[in-house]
Amino acid sequence: MNTGRILKVAGGALLAVVGLQQKGARRIALTGLGGALIYSGLKPQDELSALTSSGDIYLEDSVVLHKPLSEVYIQLRNFPNLPQVFSHLEKVEFRGDQVNFKGQVPLGMLADWDIEMVFDDHQERFGWRSKPGSMLDTAGSLTFQKIDAENTRVHVALSYKLPRELQSVWKDQLTPERLRADLEAYKRKVERV
Repeated sequence: MNTGRILKVAGGALLAVVGLQQKGARRIALTGLGGALIYSGLKPQDELSALTSSGDIYLEDSVVLHKPLSEVYIQLRNFPNLPQVFSHLEKVEFRGDQVNFKGQVPLGMLADWDIEMVFDDHQERFGWRSKPGSMLDTAGSLTFQKIDAENTRVHVALSYKLPRELQSVWKDQLTPERLRADLEAYKRKVERV
């Protein structure tokens, strides 16, 4: 193990220990960053070299659901239902007029961020982005297309701008394959009901 990787592991361990002694968002942020540094220090170098320098992850996919557009829109526009679709989301809840997302990161930690609506074209599409000061810089949208009376195409676009320290941690969670698996699992669930 080279010196840089040793420093990442040691620094990460120190941040995690300090983070565990904190409260609230500071605890989550410091512990999460510490865990990310440990993870990136232990990760084989060849896997890290595949990461983009910009820190952006962009995912896009769609699925056809055998449900009417109005029903699909109402289900997905209710933000607390989104963890049923996206496996990287742990919980989405309303806090007054705010919407708060909690997402899983490796090592059993959670990141959380508040979002604001960017647009909402009733039963056509809606989009959101994280508010300034959130733990993650992220945005997303869902677009709905009526195929016929009983079938709806849902198009998903997600964007995450991650700090370099979190790229190696989240790159395995935010992949096109995982998004495809999430959409297929949601399709099976919705069409079973």
